[in-house]
Amino acid sequence: MDPQWAAPPAVDTCLVSSDASRGRRGGTLIDERVLELAVHEAMLKDPDAYRPAECRCGCRRLHVHDRRERRARGAGLVVTVMVFLCAQCRASWRVLPAFLARCLWRTWEVVEAALSGDERPLVPARTVQRWQARLAQPARAATQALATSGDATLRAVAQRVGLDGTRGALAAAYAEATGGASLLAPLAALLHRLSSGLRLM
Repeated sequence: MDPQWAAPPAVDTCLVSSDASRGRRGGTLIDERVLELAVHEAMLKDPDAYRPAECRCGCRRLHVHDRRERRARGAGLVVTVMVFLCAQCRASWRVLPAFLARCLWRTWEVVEAALSGDERPLVPARTVQRWQARLAQPARAATQALATSGDATLRAVAQRVGLDGTRGALAAAYAEATGGASLLAPLAALLHRLSSGLRLM
């Protein structure tokens, strides 16, 4: 039997907790197409642009329920977020644009700038240290989500990083494989879609 210290280090619970496992109706969806504010503002003009295809219960009738505001710290933005209500189970779904970092209260652009050492975004040093620590944590759940997605490119990224790779290494490998301009936003949105609630950081 392996000694206790041979086990992989624990990952922050908030990064791997599933929305479905909590028995919640509704929750947050991330629109992976929306990586820029201009695209988001154009889509707000048509309620159908953000409307989810279906609810978790299988119902395809989701109605516009509300518009809420999210303040993105460090970017000076107030972003309108669409909320939809399922006609069958009454679950409400918030649809975030992919450029907003879920649960971090900032845009991914500000997060990436702070992690790269750029002093322009006013992000507390302690917050940046927490983000760096999260990117250094094992990416086992995220790697497994990519490997079992059924997509050959995602499987190759997962195999390249391996089960012992970090979240930062996974983000770098994914950005390299897809040629994305943003290092974190596309992968964070993808992970949330593959396993609702799974966070990159």
